Amino acid sequence: MSGGCHFLLAMPDEIAAIHPAAPAPAAGLNAGRVIEAIAHPSRRAILGVLADSQARQVAVIAAAAAIQDTLAGKHLILLRKAGAIESVAAPDADGRKTFYRLPAHFVTRDAAGRTVLDFGSVALRLG
Repeated sequence: MSGGCHFLLAMPDEIAAIHPAAPAPAAGLNAGRVIEAIAHPSRRAILGVLADSQARQVAVIAAAAAIQDTLAGKHLILLRKAGAIESVAAPDADGRKTFYRLPAHFVTRDAAGRTVLDFGSVALRLG
């Protein structure tokens, strides 16, 4: 992923002051689990790939993030367990394939037009 990622850890009222359009904290998300999940550079690269909220298969995500398929699969599971991404059915209804996507309600833009993944108490600025 080109550019960089910047963490913003703040309380919801602080995020609202910095980023007024930020959504309310997502129900059920644990800030500690999200921070742990996005701490790894490969997982941040995966989030960058999924930032357009399009569902993708593991191999496609791995190639775009420049990591091995097996590692991508493990990272995707950790991100899903943290609630940062979701698994969805394959568009062709093939039950053998798992697709992952970043829910659109987590994706926003900051005042400079950069993509921000806003998980409530934790935000990740891409680029």
